[in-house]
Amino acid sequence: MFYSIKAHQKGIEVKKALSITSKITLWLLALLGVYALVIFVALKTYYQNKGYSILTFGVIIMTEETYEAYLDTNIKQKR
Repeated sequence: MFYSIKAHQKGIEVKKALSITSKITLWLLALLGVYALVIFVALKTYYQNKGYSILTFGVIIMTEETYEAYLDTNIKQKR
């Protein structure tokens, strides 16, 4: 009887530890998601000011005007 009470108490302690660990993990994942969102918004505004469009994270496309300007500067640099 004495052994089963101790084992039961340890089981409760393990459950509490797992609960705390899972809550910490969820909070860390939430913070990581917020951090990624902030970086995405910062990159999006930075590149939009330069005339680029961002479709998804890390994919940057040029508008027609920006591409023409890029070609002009590239040709001028080669001369």
